[in-house]
Amino acid sequence: MIGLVKGWITLYNKGKAKEKPEITRKTIYIKNTLFSYKNGILKISIEPNKRYLEIDLRNYNWIPKDFDVLGGLLMTENELIITVKKKIEPKAEKWASFDVNLTNITALIDGEIKRYDLRELYHIHRVYELKRQKIQKLSKKKPKTAKKLMQKYPSREKNRAKDFMQKLTAKIAKELVEKKCGAIFEDLKNIKDRVLDKSKELNRKLSKWNARTFQFMLEYKLLWNSLAVKYADPKNSSKTCPLCSGSLASYEGRFMKCKICGCIMDRDVVAVINLQMWGSGVTLKGDKPAFAGDASQKLRGLTKAYVT
Repeated sequence: MIGLVKGWITLYNKGKAKEKPEITRKTIYIKNTLFSYKNGILKISIEPNKRYLEIDLRNYNWIPKDFDVLGGLLMTENELIITVKKKIEPKAEKWASFDVNLTNITALIDGEIKRYDLRELYHIHRVYELKRQKIQKLSKKKPKTAKKLMQKYPSREKNRAKDFMQKLTAKIAKELVEKKCGAIFEDLKNIKDRVLDKSKELNRKLSKWNARTFQFMLEYKLLWNSLAVKYADPKNSSKTCPLCSGSLASYEGRFMKCKICGCIMDRDVVAVINLQMWGSGVTLKGDKPAFAGDASQKLRGLTKAYVT
């Protein structure tokens, strides 16, 4: 309530407040000094030392069993949102690396190349992009209808994309937990700010790119299971030969060829191999080889090890 009034006062002083503040959603934040938790029983103070709301959290299987403390609570008209906290010491016995593209994710997990299909996610964004274009045309004749539609569809697109990514990252996290693999991602912080100044076509493609969402969702799932996450500089990761560190040039389609050793590999495979070596601290000149046995044969074999 206080935040609502303060926000309105700020707008009013700037001459931007047209109407008085109105409460549209009744939500209460309950800080940790107003509740206690012991032996699975949550006790919320309604009236100090007189009235309490008691909830037995042991009856709800969806609540994690291995958390350390409860965070703040959010109470709405219809539900109570509970947050939990857990102290972790992330570590990893092995590493998996990920290269996120528009229509697929390429990964190197425990020596095996895997591809995860993102075409369905791309289709979701494309469908709503076409809808927005139609609504924009409609706005000239029916501006009120167009405005309502514009407010409705973005949340639908966001929810569908979020649902897809949650399911995908849950699947990948389960596999990494079983194999005790940490994750190495490309450091893409502020990547869209750096590249969203090109053509309209490129900007539209990048607006459908969910790389940071994927990294965020998979990271917190792994950290919850005490698995470490690293970020590596992606510069030239798909243009550097993982065998001899030579420069790669385009060969056929998405394949790249090394100018020095002649190695031919898929550019996405090259990227995840390099990310894994760079992120884990293993280099071609290090004491430990990137792969046991004949590295050249091992790396070439990875190009045929796709799993959809």
